[in-house]
Amino acid sequence: MNFFLLLTGLCFAVFAEARELPSTVVDDAQIFPPGRRKELEAKILDLGNRRGLGLVVHTLETLDGEPIEAYSARFLRQWQDGNNPQAQKLLLTLAIGDRKMWLEGSDLPDKAQETLVRILKPRLFEGRTVDGIIEFIDVLDKEYEAKGERKRAEKTPLPVPPTGTLLWALGVGLLLLGWRYLRRRSSSSLPPPL
Repeated sequence: MNFFLLLTGLCFAVFAEARELPSTVVDDAQIFPPGRRKELEAKILDLGNRRGLGLVVHTLETLDGEPIEAYSARFLRQWQDGNNPQAQKLLLTLAIGDRKMWLEGSDLPDKAQETLVRILKPRLFEGRTVDGIIEFIDVLDKEYEAKGERKRAEKTPLPVPPTGTLLWALGVGLLLLGWRYLRRRSSSSLPPPL
């Protein structure tokens, strides 16, 4: 019996590390009005459906001195996406009292952090946080689209002609070389003109 309890406790400890999120918006700082929260969740779900991105917006009041990068990385590691395990996970962390923001995830577009600060920071100070996040999601969507097009262009191989075409081109090339060689040889063996 004790072995069973020990095994159950160990399994619980291992699986308790992973955190399945109840929503795409974890508003611990309680800054989103209910109507706007629904609008934001719809926008995030649309992005997820079109791009395969599992984005979560997490707000908290303060980090208590912890660097936002470390907090976000730890939160992202603990998160497991039960709806789409293949989705690329992104976490937008907003520490409202500390006035900090961070986008965490793998394979981010090149200037995602700069774009985040450029778009969202002014909206936070204006009290238009949801508008800023929605605008950032639109820009992020376009950046992922452009990044996908670049990847497809890199992966697209050059067209290879059929084998018959290659053999035909090789044959024509050899005939031209042979003709040129014979022409030079025959012109050098003729006596000079009178």
